[in-house]
Amino acid sequence: MKLKGLFCIAVSLLFISCNLKQEKISTDQKTSKEWVYINVDSRMATDTTNYFYYGQVSGETLLKLKSNRAKGMFSLENIRHFNTNDLLEVYEDMDYKGEKLFRLEDVTRVDVLKKDPVLIFDSVESAKSAKIFLKQKQKSHLE
Repeated sequence: MKLKGLFCIAVSLLFISCNLKQEKISTDQKTSKEWVYINVDSRMATDTTNYFYYGQVSGETLLKLKSNRAKGMFSLENIRHFNTNDLLEVYEDMDYKGEKLFRLEDVTRVDVLKKDPVLIFDSVESAKSAKIFLKQKQKSHLE
């Protein structure tokens, strides 16, 4: 009987320690930002709009998408997209911050990138806004 009680306590402690470790990982991942290529299908009553963007999402959002717990809204920041001339463009100007909110349920595809797409694509494939952004970024690294 005592052996059974000790076994139950040991198993309980094992589960508690695993949960603490998992919480620590989750906290670290929540604060990180990941570059992604994302496809969002926004469905309205009469129309569906497809969005294809590069941008940054929180680690928490990425975990939700991976685990299929996709409910609610998320923020896509530092957006880059291909314009009508098929050139990579930075979605930020005097009026727009470069951030959009989407419903998690509308995400149909996510590719995780290693770095900013402005640094990935050749300058021939980049619009003026992306080239200016890249020059500013390079200038700030030199200072």
